[in-house]
Amino acid sequence: MRVFQPGEGVVVVQVEGELDLAARNLLTGPLNEQLEAAVTVLVLDLSHVTFINSEGAAALVEARRLAEGRRTELVLVSSRAVDRLLRLLELTGRFNYAAREESSAR
Repeated sequence: MRVFQPGEGVVVVQVEGELDLAARNLLTGPLNEQLEAAVTVLVLDLSHVTFINSEGAAALVEARRLAEGRRTELVLVSSRAVDRLLRLLELTGRFNYAAREESSAR
């Protein structure tokens, strides 16, 4: 996981690999920290997430709830794995999305 600030009031939390129970616990702390700061837009970059299960989806729903409570816009940059699970769970309409950059190697 990597956290960086590309501009004032904007923070990007970039996650790679698997988003499961273990990763959910690791993700919760940094997300809460960023939401407590003066952030107006929190981008959750999941474009390199290769696997997500229900625990990962629960973490996304919780992040959305916390962001709304702080009046912070939460934006997802999704991956195929994340898209697939959110569609299956009928959660796609609950998030704002940014386009992901497709790898030229594909």
